[in-house]
Amino acid sequence: NSSIQCLNYYQKRVTPPRSKHCMDELKAYQEEILTNINELNEEYEKFLDNLNRDIVIEKYGDDNDEVILEMNKYCLENKFSSAFFKRVPSNYYEKPLKWRQEQLEAPSTEFLCKSILFENNAQEEDNLDDKNNSKYYILIVQYVKKLSNEKIFNFIRTLKGENVSRRKIVYRLASPEISAELTGFKHNAMAPINLKSDIPIILDQSIADLYPKYFWAGGGHIDVKIRLNIDEFVANTGCHIADITI
Repeated sequence: NSSIQCLNYYQKRVTPPRSKHCMDELKAYQEEILTNINELNEEYEKFLDNLNRDIVIEKYGDDNDEVILEMNKYCLENKFSSAFFKRVPSNYYEKPLKWRQEQLEAPSTEFLCKSILFENNAQEEDNLDDKNNSKYYILIVQYVKKLSNEKIFNFIRTLKGENVSRRKIVYRLASPEISAELTGFKHNAMAPINLKSDIPIILDQSIADLYPKYFWAGGGHIDVKIRLNIDEFVANTGCHIADITI
């Protein structure tokens, strides 16, 4: 009904031809109607876009407020329209995965993920702008999985080139100090988006295969988690997807 009303509204704005036998006037009349329909479609698309970007944020009375507002602003400006933030109790990491899953209302513990900064100790230059030859990578994995050093090595060697010596690929967990400096996030608070540095990301294949198509990760504060749509995340970050866990 609203669409019909809008169409009637636009039709009223168009002045019909004075003579229906005048083909030029009739053609102009039709073109004006089509133009108004296109304008109506554009307005409707804007309405849907704004509706999708209505990110639900839980408000608190501490420094989480500032973190969430900053993260929310980033999501709105970078097309993470499905992002959802949730605060968790301060003893969250002291509890088992099943308990955490229930707090986040996730379908299973497989949807709970973490972001880890890995550093190539055998590489001197940072090369953060080269996603195929970076000294640093952020790995996003499920808590229920374990990283496979062999799989990580094989994938990164593929990125760098098969002729690269194994001695030049020695990736290890980066120190908390380096991680905080490059990502802007403290331990257990790292979000996979809104990073301080443009660090290449590797998303584990098992996360990409999740259904429904979303995962939970750190939200920028130790007591805040963020739910991200997988397709949206891949499209907006340009991350690698690889099997790096067992």
